[in-house]
Amino acid sequence: MWDALTVHPSLFNRINNHLHKLTMLHPTKKISLLLLLLSCTMLHAAERYTVKITEAGNMYFFMPYKLKGNAGSKLLYDMTLLSLSDTVSINMTLTAPQGRVRSISLSAGAATYCTEKYELYFQERNGSRFDTRIHIDCPIDTYKQIYTSDTPLSMEITMEDGKRYTFIYKAKKWKKETAYISEVFEIIKYHNSRQ
Repeated sequence: MWDALTVHPSLFNRINNHLHKLTMLHPTKKISLLLLLLSCTMLHAAERYTVKITEAGNMYFFMPYKLKGNAGSKLLYDMTLLSLSDTVSINMTLTAPQGRVRSISLSAGAATYCTEKYELYFQERNGSRFDTRIHIDCPIDTYKQIYTSDTPLSMEITMEDGKRYTFIYKAKKWKKETAYISEVFEIIKYHNSRQ
């Protein structure tokens, strides 16, 4: 619990600055209020990602997120980021007509990552369509450029027959997503500076 106070130093300082304005509060009440505000903020972040301490560094797991695409396609994806890794693990489930995936592309603003290297976990029927579960690794530097862009993320999956399924974040959702990602990078930077 107390380690959480060192995880979000900028957030802690902002809340603490506001509390300093409340000079009428007894120091004990001030600390209680600070912990309450901090825990509420952390619960909000917990809706999108969780953190687990591992031997390979802190593991940040971003909960599955759904995007709707063209031609009635759907994409459910999640991400795992290890603080000491040079890649980000991205798992995707594409719901669309059957077909083999040729490539996966992520782009936002000037940043783009495209790969034909993926791992197929499974492909199974889902009504008249198929669920295709795939895994890719994205280099951390490219990931940072993509997920800190003001331009919403566009994910495109190209099939062997040339059919393309495109999934684009809505601007409001993208703003929230980039805030979570920036928060994680800030935490990682802070922890790395302490080692």
